Amino acid sequence: MILSTTSQYAIKVLMYMAEDNSKLYSVKELSKILEIPYKYLSKVMTNLSKKELILAIQGRYGGFKLSKPKEEIKLKDILVALEDESFKQCVLGGGVCNQKNKCELHDTWDESKQTIQKSLLEVTLGELKNKDKKV
Repeated sequence: MILSTTSQYAIKVLMYMAEDNSKLYSVKELSKILEIPYKYLSKVMTNLSKKELILAIQGRYGGFKLSKPKEEIKLKDILVALEDESFKQCVLGGGVCNQKNKCELHDTWDESKQTIQKSLLEVTLGELKNKDKKV
C-alpha cells in the first residue's frame, strides 16, 4: 500500500506536533518548518481537526495541538481518517476489490493487507517518536 501525499503530510505534521503537545502550532509555522505547501497543509489540518485527531484553538493566540496524548493516537486512526477507501482499493487499480468483485491478486493481497492493518493498529505516534529517537 502506498500512502497518499495527504497521509504522508499528516503523519509528518503529527509526528512533529507530538514533540511538544503543550504548544499550539500555526499552519504557517508548520508549513515553513516542514516544507509543506501552506494551502495543502491547511486542508490537511482541517481534515485532522474534523476527525478529532487534533484540536483547533481559535483566537489571536490559537493554533493546533494533538487532541490526546501521542501514545493514544494510532497510525491506523490517521490513515483511516484520511485514506478512507484506499484499504478497499484494488492493488491492480481496478477500483473497489472485495469478496463479490475479486481481482486476480485479491486473496493473496488480502492476507498481506490484513497483516499490514494489524501492525498499523498497534503502532502509536508515541512509539514512532521513540523509534525515531533511536535511529
